[in-house]
Amino acid sequence: MTVKTLTFGELGAAWLIAAAAAFVIDFGIASLAAWLTKAPATFAPFTLLPVFAGCFGGALMACLAYLALQTFLKGDFRLVYLIVISIALIASYHLPWRLTYSASPRFMGVTLPMQLALGLMHTVVVSLSAIALFAFSHQGLSQGE
Repeated sequence: MTVKTLTFGELGAAWLIAAAAAFVIDFGIASLAAWLTKAPATFAPFTLLPVFAGCFGGALMACLAYLALQTFLKGDFRLVYLIVISIALIASYHLPWRLTYSASPRFMGVTLPMQLALGLMHTVVVSLSAIALFAFSHQGLSQGE
């Protein structure tokens, strides 16, 4: 089966949809996690700007990976894409884990629940990016293209 080649406009739309949806969900997760874990208000990963940057940057990286695979691989490359973003997601879990041994005073007192919330936020971004990209690529399939 051939997957519809996405245009830059479709890639951009998928990026914006995934990033905006991830931001809404992730900021809710961050707010809830900050309240449940009693994280200090200065705990940077749960504040607005890092959540925004993580959502929009993470979705952009997922879209760029899709663009690269779409450019260089022929046929249905979606399984390869899922493998690539899964590896990237697993690698991204190092960032929350790294807070355990960081010497920065900004991250003193980080707890496992805080780290799990951050990992969940990473998962949301990657999942919504894949869903948005696959939705756009599937539109062409359902229309017989």
